[in-house]
Amino acid sequence: MQQKPTALPTFKNLAPNERIEKRISVALVGYGRQGELIIDTLPRIPGIHIAAIADIWPWRRELAKNRLRALRLSPNLYETLDEMLHAEGDKIDAVIIATPDWQHVNHVSACLKANKHVYCDGEISDSSAKAQELVKLVNEKKLLVQCGHQRRSNPRYRYVFDKLNHKNGIPGTVTHAYTQWHRCITPLIHVPNRFAMSIADLQRHGYENMEQLLNWEWFTRFGLGDVAYRTGQKLDLLRWFWNAEPCSVTAIGDNDYYHREAPDCLMSIFTFKLPTGKIRRGYVQVLSTNSSGGDVEKFGTNYSQLQISEVPTNFQLVSVRASCRNFEEEKVHERVRTLIKYGMLLSPKKAPPREFSREPVIEARDDSEATELLLPFQPISSPISPHLENFISAIRDDTELRDPIEQASKNLIALEAAVQSARERRTIDLPLTARL
Repeated sequence: MQQKPTALPTFKNLAPNERIEKRISVALVGYGRQGELIIDTLPRIPGIHIAAIADIWPWRRELAKNRLRALRLSPNLYETLDEMLHAEGDKIDAVIIATPDWQHVNHVSACLKANKHVYCDGEISDSSAKAQELVKLVNEKKLLVQCGHQRRSNPRYRYVFDKLNHKNGIPGTVTHAYTQWHRCITPLIHVPNRFAMSIADLQRHGYENMEQLLNWEWFTRFGLGDVAYRTGQKLDLLRWFWNAEPCSVTAIGDNDYYHREAPDCLMSIFTFKLPTGKIRRGYVQVLSTNSSGGDVEKFGTNYSQLQISEVPTNFQLVSVRASCRNFEEEKVHERVRTLIKYGMLLSPKKAPPREFSREPVIEARDDSEATELLLPFQPISSPISPHLENFISAIRDDTELRDPIEQASKNLIALEAAVQSARERRTIDLPLTARL
């Protein structure tokens, strides 16, 4: 295979002393588990000013204040998003939403009406119909909305999907994919009474008790459920990998262990029809009662397999293995050798061991010996950091968003179909609007 040298990707954070032409002032609504991760990540992005935090729970606001004080930051604190938007006004450029999914539509709408750019962690809504209304509002306001499929900004995924697969055919023609997100058994979350909100305050914000506030993803009134939204993350990867929308889904799911309102498992087979007319199938398995294998994606051809994961402590390898000998097997090895030649993959003999030994990417195996190849860039410090950086860059420099609301809305259509398929125990054909 003849190919011109390809420039390596660069993923560069500005040094603290580099000049920032425009400082972006952001606010956060929802200081829960994900909110903590976001607040810990934001100060590492140059040119960011954390102006305010809103959370309905006084204890969480106190935790946020103490955490930010330790970072020598002092944002203003508010109970609700509306109070924050009214008080801060033009002092903030963007709002990061890390609230329960059932509140996303209300919070995104409020921010857009206040002329703020929005980063929404997780799925954009608990309903595709509501998401479509948000798309219309975004187009009217001409503002940016980054949705929460953060792997789309992960350098490892972007390099493997775009550089290796889409442009260089590694690992080859993928006809089937298997993805999973397995987690161990966990009890419902509880807190001591001294930290709890009053029943009156909880009801004012839409919850009957603290159990609902702390475990909202297990109550059907608050959305599609935890396993459904994790399925959405995997579904988004399949759509990205094949550059296509699913045309049907067959799923099964139930409450096999916890006996809560929302299901604790969901297994879905999505069928994709490519523009060429060829069929591809992807399987998504999400379990909440068994952590075996953790979080991983596998893409298989008739002679190889590619494996990848976002979790660095879980599956760090992306491997290409010859699964059988046939006339196409040599093609993948020829492509691998060419990528090594042009520096798009690194041999361990040429790679600094301390910098690259923990990030192996491709393993090409034949009958003689296995060769481990490495990604030509460093691991990322936080899985959410590149996605936040992309959002800030889009505001500051007109960079293209990796997960705009239009594409996230399409993902939600297929996700809803999977939930419907499991509930009705039948295959769901996706409408034409889902494939536009």
